Amino acid sequence: MAIVAHPDDEPSALLACYGGGLGLPVIWVQMTSGDAWCGGKIPAGPKCGAVREKESLDAARNYGMKNPPIFGRYVDCCGWKKDRLAENLERWGGKEKALAFVVGLIRKHRPEVVWTHNVDGEYRHNNHIACSLITREAVLAAADPSRFRDLPEANDPWKVKKLYLYNHGWNKWYKMDAILPGLGGRSVAKAAADGYHCHVTQGKDKETPGSGVRGGLWSSSVGPDVAGDDILENLDLARWKPRTIYGTVSLPAGQVAPEGGIRLTMWIVDETNKSWRRFAHIPAGKNGTWFHLLYGMDTGKSYRVGVQRDLPGQKKKLFWHRDGMKPEKEADRVTLEKDGAKIDLVAPE
Repeated sequence: MAIVAHPDDEPSALLACYGGGLGLPVIWVQMTSGDAWCGGKIPAGPKCGAVREKESLDAARNYGMKNPPIFGRYVDCCGWKKDRLAENLERWGGKEKALAFVVGLIRKHRPEVVWTHNVDGEYRHNNHIACSLITREAVLAAADPSRFRDLPEANDPWKVKKLYLYNHGWNKWYKMDAILPGLGGRSVAKAAADGYHCHVTQGKDKETPGSGVRGGLWSSSVGPDVAGDDILENLDLARWKPRTIYGTVSLPAGQVAPEGGIRLTMWIVDETNKSWRRFAHIPAGKNGTWFHLLYGMDTGKSYRVGVQRDLPGQKKKLFWHRDGMKPEKEADRVTLEKDGAKIDLVAPE
């Protein structure tokens, strides 16, 4: 679930990757409709907000998302001047009203991951700061059965596993050249640009999204990010059947990772014998972890998938075979169907 202040604040690459490319049920929430500014072409107010909502609906389709954006329709106000956060919250009906709105969405949609603005709103816009504050508090409140017990819809407490903030301590940029099945042959970069360009009133049709979305983990109940290139690290996606090759990677039976965990290298080889790698981390005390592949995946194509374990004095690599792990020359190919392909890998002894 991405919760942002305005249309055009969305993490376009992440929506294109996870919502479009992997076909996951991503929810995009906009607290305001951006009705304060339409590039000078349309006066501020309801008509401007309606146009910007239409731009967001078009963007979501271009990202390939299953779900349209949700509009909170709170007042777009208060700009960049200092010390206007209290005014912003007052114009949103008070903090508790906005908090109840976001808690209700979290309890209804039950996201594993939430993404929002940084504490300082990235560039001090009060709507951004308010959105970040409300979202961070809502993640905690949604898990507390004593809070907001009288919300009108599904209202069972829900604990978000991971919370990310824009520009917060993550020094890696997202891999924009990834090809994923739900993007119709487009890269994440192309799908992100196609969606972002829909925000015409903001002049975004003349801009190119950067090389990724920069952010970092604010809180987690599933451990730290170690591989650091995927906001779904440490999460089990099996029930959603992502449109990629996914499954478990584990140590041989009876083994668990020592203190600090074990980092494994996953190898993928396509039909042209081009190969690339991805990392998986098994936490300390665990036998295995879930993985999903985020690069080079396309429907109807087949791949060999292996796992390498660095042991004292040697590197051992085995590949998936329907009858168990084998050397690469004996590997079976995994064909990626529309709804993804699940396999289970075991690291070498």
